[in-house]
Amino acid sequence: MARSWRERAMPGKGDGRGSRNLDLSSSRLFYRELDALPMMTGDEEAALAARTDLVRMEMLRAVTAVPEGREMFLGPLRRLAGGVRVDEDLLDDGYWSLSDGVMAPGKRREFRVLLDGASATPPDEACALGLRLNWQRVEEIGGKVFSSVDRLERLEREMASMPGVPGWGGATVEEAAVRFASASSRVDAGDFSNWKTWREIVRAGREADLVRLDTGTGPEALHEAAALFRSARDELDSILETLVESNLRLVISVTRKFPAGSVMEEMDLIQEGCQGLLYAARRFDFRRGFRFSTYAVWWIRRHISTAVTRDRVQEGVPPHVQKKRTAVQEEVDSFAAERFRYPTSGEIARELDMTESQVEMIRATEGGQLSMDRAWNDGDGACLGDLLRSGEDGPECVSIDRDMSRRIETALDSLPQRERSVISLRFGLFDGEPQSLESVSRIFGVSRERIRQIQTSALARLRDLGISGPVQQEDEKG
Repeated sequence: MARSWRERAMPGKGDGRGSRNLDLSSSRLFYRELDALPMMTGDEEAALAARTDLVRMEMLRAVTAVPEGREMFLGPLRRLAGGVRVDEDLLDDGYWSLSDGVMAPGKRREFRVLLDGASATPPDEACALGLRLNWQRVEEIGGKVFSSVDRLERLEREMASMPGVPGWGGATVEEAAVRFASASSRVDAGDFSNWKTWREIVRAGREADLVRLDTGTGPEALHEAAALFRSARDELDSILETLVESNLRLVISVTRKFPAGSVMEEMDLIQEGCQGLLYAARRFDFRRGFRFSTYAVWWIRRHISTAVTRDRVQEGVPPHVQKKRTAVQEEVDSFAAERFRYPTSGEIARELDMTESQVEMIRATEGGQLSMDRAWNDGDGACLGDLLRSGEDGPECVSIDRDMSRRIETALDSLPQRERSVISLRFGLFDGEPQSLESVSRIFGVSRERIRQIQTSALARLRDLGISGPVQQEDEKG
């Protein structure tokens, strides 16, 4: 299978910092593949970026064609125009002078004019592009709006390809599930896929119906908008792939300017630089008159510098917090050298143009570190690492679980087929998803109370065999 452009743009991706032990042959193969990639001229980059704007507008029209997507897109922008704080990263913070999610009053008039044009149906292209949107956010909104449609179509294709099932109609699959559950032969987990897939199709269909009801969009219009969004998103990925691949050499040239004694290996630095290159490709605006490489080099350097700073810090403190902590420590040292005493948080805040609470939060991160090998009990020689629970179960727990699974399988074999099916459905022994009494009653075509009686009888038989059942739940009573 061919690798995607995202995978090709992340050469050292895999085990993170563990890639320091990367085999040299992998590095040579990467450089060899890099030599075969074509380079682009400035005019070709500008033409590709212009095509990107057209594709993004198609994606925006698809999102705003659905009332729910329209509200998710325009709602936060209208709050910004009204001076309300918005947490979402929707716009270019520098251009619109956003401070802590609030737009500067001097920019709101210009923003409202552009927003009115972008709110039209269909959106005005010049106004939408003038908003300097975060187009990745538009992609995320479209993914949420059309997720139910995508899932329903995927399940329809999956059900149509299932052997032995004519079509994906709900009645046909439900009848197959009922026949399976009431059969006299031993229940097989593979046969249960009919019922499980039908449940997923019904759930996805209900989600799609809710979108149609909430938004007032008909089925055909919703599917048409979803198809337009997917087509535009796929074309955008193809354009970004071309733009990123043609500038991978730029990442190499920037990476080699970093000192050889860096805490990160060369391929790790290249990986971080590719992250910056991808970020620049998403934000590039060819109308400003400079080449993409001129714009991308700053983001490449920034991502590499941030990664180097992050690796130099042993504890998990974000790089921007580490910079502020360094500034606070330098101010403390300077103050103590001049006045022969340590400054208060208020004095540091005045010198660094910060609030007192910010200084206190930054100083709270200076708690130091503890070694995992530090002894915590002199009597038995145990260390601090012994107190931390492992994410995996011990061998004794695995052994107990396997023994219990064997006992349950043996006990279920002794039950009649009907009781064995009810217990397997109720407690998720087929697929790990327990079914409610109502769901099981629909499968067997009997009342909810009858299923509860069968379950009670089956659990009593299992207790006689040494298998204890769970505590009775609310939906099992009466």
